[in-house]
Amino acid sequence: MEDLESITVGQILERGAAQVPDKIAVVDGKLRKTFDELNRMTDALAAALADLGLKKGDRAAIYMKNSFEFMVAFYALQKLGAIAVWINSMDRKNESEFVLCDSEARGPGFQISN
Repeated sequence: MEDLESITVGQILERGAAQVPDKIAVVDGKLRKTFDELNRMTDALAAALADLGLKKGDRAAIYMKNSFEFMVAFYALQKLGAIAVWINSMDRKNESEFVLCDSEARGPGFQISN
């Protein structure tokens, strides 16, 4: 049996897309996406984020409610090797500011400072 500690979350999605591309991976209300569709979408977002300068080890905040788009953003960050900083969309402003500052999340040309 393969050592699962040696593969990334992004690689798990890629393997699912390779092994069972047409199997439904996501159900969100009426929305249905296969492993292949999800993998292609996360590849596209990861490439776009890399073009903006995001790279392995960077901390990137995700501020949105639990949704399909949230999942795509999470997997895209995993494929880049970036650290996903989850901010609860129900948090108050001061709680979100604390998470952003404490996590040192950043984006191209953007950094939160204390």
